[in-house]
Amino acid sequence: MKERVKGAFTKKKIFHFLKMALFVVALSLILLLKKIGAISLPAWDSVQAQRWVLS
Repeated sequence: MKERVKGAFTKKKIFHFLKMALFVVALSLILLLKKIGAISLPAWDSVQAQRWVLS
């Protein structure tokens, strides 16, 4: 049983979990800030976004 528990928490698995958790938190924060209007991400179907991509 101890080997099973020991194998479940390797450095690689812990690092992967932390990376995924950080990614989810960052994505949630960006979407929340976009929703409340604190940041403006270009709407990809607008003319302004096309100009931004081409510049």
